[in-house]
Amino acid sequence: MPMIKYLNQMGISFPIDMRRAMAMLILLMLAAVPGALSDEEGVKYPTAVVITDSGKVINITDEMWKTQIYPALGDRDVTTYKWLTSTKKDYVFFDRSIKGLNPFGQDLVEALSHYDNITMVNAKEAILSIGNLDSDGDGYSNIEELRMGTLPGDPTDTPTWEKEDYIPQYGIIIGLIASVVVLHFIFRKSSSA
Repeated sequence: MPMIKYLNQMGISFPIDMRRAMAMLILLMLAAVPGALSDEEGVKYPTAVVITDSGKVINITDEMWKTQIYPALGDRDVTTYKWLTSTKKDYVFFDRSIKGLNPFGQDLVEALSHYDNITMVNAKEAILSIGNLDSDGDGYSNIEELRMGTLPGDPTDTPTWEKEDYIPQYGIIIGLIASVVVLHFIFRKSSSA
């Protein structure tokens, strides 16, 4: 209650109900700041609610995000990109304020509704099940973005290569190799003559 004491010292007093309301408001504001109410270092992820197909309600807490869902990103079946040490890790499932889910996080919660509990294995399966979707609508599938180290829930974060340019580049490389092979045989034949 230091804030209320400070206000009282300034000559601003509040009835007891107003004090309680202000204390609740201050706590809510602190809760909105990632890590403000946590003693541990790092980000505190918001709770997401999953209602399973069987009607069970599961709260995905900060601890579950950290011990069940994020570790699933480190599984080689999902991606070899090092998400667990990436500076963008916190935004894989959450918006940039880390107060709500981004489109990929929303799709993941929907995919998790098919499971009656949240485990790392179920999280991995859920991530893979939405891999072919394009949650953020940027033209790249979720799995393409995860494997390239871009955020599948942020349309402004896309792979540096363009899909349209990717396939023709193979044609150019194959054409160059074929040209070198042909020139090799031409010059080899003309030098032996």
